[in-house]
Amino acid sequence: MVITPRFLESGTFSNGRAWVKSESGGYSFIDSSGTTVIDLPDHLVPDSFSEGMAAVRDSYSLKSGFIDMNGQMIIAFGLSNPDCFSEGLTTVLADNGKMRYIDPRGDYAPIGEYDEALPFIHGIALVTVGDKSGCIDKSGNLVVPMQKYDYVDVQSYYLDSSTLLVGKDGKFRYIDRNSGKTIFEIQ
Repeated sequence: MVITPRFLESGTFSNGRAWVKSESGGYSFIDSSGTTVIDLPDHLVPDSFSEGMAAVRDSYSLKSGFIDMNGQMIIAFGLSNPDCFSEGLTTVLADNGKMRYIDPRGDYAPIGEYDEALPFIHGIALVTVGDKSGCIDKSGNLVVPMQKYDYVDVQSYYLDSSTLLVGKDGKFRYIDRNSGKTIFEIQ
């Protein structure tokens, strides 16, 4: 055993850190030896680190910000529903109820707003507006045109960096995430 069980809850290790909840209810981050490296104030609830940053939510205001690997605030509180950073960007819920991408400074990336937006994987992100989904590149250009699908398999998006399983008109097919072209249909 590397770390003696002594926490009520814990997150997964990412960037060499994992969040843990102590018996007193407070959160902190530990390293892979179990040593506490960041203590958080009692009112902060953490998420996992990615790309050297972790979201922390203020349980009073329900707004989030980001800390660095030393626990220093690098993006001030004021964000809603941030995801983990991926390829230098993360999604947040903007004041108008749309998903937007922000950079590590907390500035909006000029790539549009969406009803739903997933993290970038190999330069491509799956986005939805209304009942249509498509894929964008990091400039906001559509690489897979927006269209209405009956089914979009989000798990296939996360598991495979080159294809996406979609269903339309009772037929399922894998499409290339960089072009939208059908790779093969499932009979």
